[in-house]
Order: sequence, then structure tokens, then C-alpha cells
Amino acid sequence: RCKVEKLVKAHETKEFKLPDGITELKRPGYLFSRGLQFQTLNDAAFKDKIFNVRVGEYDNIGFPYYNAEDKIAGYEICNKQYKYMVEGSQRSSCIWHSNIPMLLDFVLLSESPIDALSYHQLKGMENTLYVAFAGAVGDAQINTLKVIIERANTCPDLKFISAVDNDIAGRRYTEKFRTAFSEKLIVDTPLLKDFNEDLKKHDAKIRSFKI
Repeated sequence: RCKVEKLVKAHETKEFKLPDGITELKRPGYLFSRGLQFQTLNDAAFKDKIFNVRVGEYDNIGFPYYNAEDKIAGYEICNKQYKYMVEGSQRSSCIWHSNIPMLLDFVLLSESPIDALSYHQLKGMENTLYVAFAGAVGDAQINTLKVIIERANTCPDLKFISAVDNDIAGRRYTEKFRTAFSEKLIVDTPLLKDFNEDLKKHDAKIRSFKI
């Protein structure tokens, strides 16, 4: 764990710059392969939160990550068998999140943007802020989330939903959330490894039924 933290800190010491080749999401092929649908990707909650990033001949998917001032401080690029956090990204403190609704009832906590999108497609609720922590949950990231929520119009009974992976690390992250958000936390554990796996399994069942 200490070795990972050292690598993250070394990564963050470099100057962050937005990657070249960022364009509007028009080639979502990789996201389709993960079971996500056009309707999900075009939901107003995710407007300007998902992009294409052209690298050579590949149309990758890009997710901007935000700091406590809600400025882009990191960028994740992914594709089939490829996942990369741009050098200089403040990975230990920044988070990806959807657009903040006019009235905030729920905050969905996930490990990756694709898991958050999958949860929305499976169980999506109105007035929800979807959040991802780039695969690991740090205290500084939780603090960033708290600052962002302070600027939102929250309902009196605001709830947090832990929707992290169904594994040892996921259970550790849930305990972090429990410490941070106490009685306001709801735990929703995926049946399989994560909610993207649940989504793909769900879609497979639908296709099988139609046949």
C-alpha cells in the first residue's frame, strides 16, 4: 500500500495538462461494449462529463476529474484493455462526478465512472449526484466531495449510497464512507464483482429471454 501511495505522489508532482484530442462524445463504442446505452450516455446528468479522446487511430473514452474548486484537476482515459490517468492528475484528491441536480436527494459513491453509469442505467434515481473515486477512495477525495456538496441545494434527508465493488477493498471503502457520512449511508452491494458486471449480466438475460 505504501508503494502505491509513493507512486501516486510521484505521479502528482508532474504538471497536469488536459490531454490533446478531446472531442464531444460521438464514438462511444467502448462504452457500448460495456453494456451502456445511448440513452444513459445522453442523460442530462452526464452532459459534458464524458468525452472522446483521440490518441493515434484510437477513439478512447475520457472522464474529467474535479478538485474542491470544481475545476478539472485530473483526467482518466480508457478503452478496451487500456486505462490511463493523465500525468499530473491529482488522483489522491480529485473525483469524477455528474452534474449537480437542482435538488440533491442522493449521492451515489462508486469506484469508477463506468460503474456509476451502470448503476444509473440499472437503478437510476432522480436528483442524484454520481461520484467516482478512480478505483481507490482517499480521505482527501472525501473532503473534496464534502466541499462540492456544500455548494449544492441538498434536501434535509440527504442520503449517500455506497455502490463500490463486491470485494475486500470495496468493503474497506464502505467503512470509510460510514465514518464520513454515518447514519446517512445506504449500502448497495452488487451481486457480481461490480455494477457494470451486474449490468452486462442483466442485459445478457434480456437478450436470452427475447430469443
